[in-house]
Amino acid sequence: MTDLSSLEFEPNVWYETIVTTYNDDHRPNAAAMGCITFNQQHLVLRPFKNTATYSNIMRRRRAAVNITHDPELFYRAVFKKEMLFTAGEFADVPVLKECDAAIEVIIDDVKSFDEQRAEIVMSPTHIHKYATRIHPYSRVESALIESLIHYTRVAVFLHTERHGEALNLIEKIRENIQLVRRLSKKPMHLQICEEIINSVKQSVKNP
Repeated sequence: MTDLSSLEFEPNVWYETIVTTYNDDHRPNAAAMGCITFNQQHLVLRPFKNTATYSNIMRRRRAAVNITHDPELFYRAVFKKEMLFTAGEFADVPVLKECDAAIEVIIDDVKSFDEQRAEIVMSPTHIHKYATRIHPYSRVESALIESLIHYTRVAVFLHTERHGEALNLIEKIRENIQLVRRLSKKPMHLQICEEIINSVKQSVKNP
């Protein structure tokens, strides 16, 4: 079994990743999603049951978990922008070309976690390492990724009984966007901020 310790996955810590699967027409699908390991031998996802990622995993029983610190890749995944893929080596899965590392996985177990989410336990079959250097940490990148993750939940919760949670997430998004605009003038960072804000406004307008 492939050990996750080579990627410095610490047990009991949630990491934000991009999970890639094939749709039923064999087109790649990418989704920003948290994952965790409890023993460095398995990865666990908790996707919403109404998502393409969940459907694809249930149908094909495999996926790739892509590791990156690049907010632009999370942006492309969340807003379904064009992404570059390559074929997995050991499983029939799409792998992101621009990630730092990717883990091909097969599904061991699926169970219900709560009314909306499933819990999926996966075994790594192969690890791709692409990064040649450690990417420096930036509050800007962290804030952008957090904003994108919060936005995915706003879209789910806003017009449900979890409306209050959505409003709290919107406030967190606003704080993060302010931080990004204060610390970065990079055009792509500002573009991501603009699209997040506009998409949140659109979600509020359209039940």
